[in-house]
Amino acid sequence: MAKFTFVPLATKTPAPLRVDGDDVGFSPRGSLLGLSVSTMGYTTHVSQRVARVKLALTRLYRFRDLATGLKLHLIKALVIPILSYPPVPLYTLSHTAISRL
Repeated sequence: MAKFTFVPLATKTPAPLRVDGDDVGFSPRGSLLGLSVSTMGYTTHVSQRVARVKLALTRLYRFRDLATGLKLHLIKALVIPILSYPPVPLYTLSHTAISRL
């Protein structure tokens, strides 16, 4: 059970979880296929994605003198995949989180 993290998505403290007779603790955050989930929802995932995009954009700043088409190609190849994978259900995000993405 060391590989698994159980994140309660409830406002109340859940009942203890028992697997094979052992109590399994809950964690405030976890990750599944790159999607970060916490007890507050997907806000940590959005914050991580925004930070990674800012880092990618600062690395691309050195290519600021390239032609517009080449810059657009670099953005589509290096920045957009960071924002689009893994897909987050937009109905679960607030308007502020959507605008940050």
